Amino acid sequence: MINALLKYQEIDAEIKRIDDELSASEEKKKTVQAKKFVDTVSEKLGAIEQKAESLFNYFKEQEEKINKLNEAIAEFKSIIDSCTTEDETEYDYYKKEMQKYVGKVKAIEAELNQLKDDINETIQSYKTLQKSNNNAVAQYKEYAPLYKKLKTEKDKEKAEKEKQLLAAEKDVGADLLALYKTKRKDKIFPVVVKAEGKVCGYCRTGLSMSAESTLNRNGYVECEACHRILYK
Repeated sequence: MINALLKYQEIDAEIKRIDDELSASEEKKKTVQAKKFVDTVSEKLGAIEQKAESLFNYFKEQEEKINKLNEAIAEFKSIIDSCTTEDETEYDYYKKEMQKYVGKVKAIEAELNQLKDDINETIQSYKTLQKSNNNAVAQYKEYAPLYKKLKTEKDKEKAEKEKQLLAAEKDVGADLLALYKTKRKDKIFPVVVKAEGKVCGYCRTGLSMSAESTLNRNGYVECEACHRILYK
């Protein structure tokens, strides 16, 4: 029964090799990498567009404020220029008001300078991301057909091995086969390992007296440490 299971595992190992080769292939890695980037980039580009639009609109609003302030400053200046020496109180009042408006203009102009930097940085981010997106699209177009071709070949090879695996099942006891399949679902491989004396041939953990007794009685036992199936 163990020999039949070992034969089953040999075929299963071939299937695992096929899956691993496909997963590790440059064709799959490049295809998946490009697709993942393209699938997520539109949302990022949209967010940058919204940010740029918001910054631009705010910039225009601030420019309009400056224009209105400059109009008010011009009016103040006209009033000040028309004041006579007898209008000293009025002169001082409008001069102070004009200085307040000039200060506001300077503050907004300083903010606009920073906004210009933010807008330029946002535009550059958009261009960089768009370029990366174009590269990803080109990469996907290049590698997707290659991956599809490779996958078709591997699927055909795997299908043949799966037929052999199914045929090999009839020679393995139902309980032992069920135990093997449970281990495989737990990502354990190899599942079946030879015991080397009184230790596990995989993790080198010593067998308990109970496990050793079960191994001698049934011809196989589960390793208490790595949970592989040990045989004599």
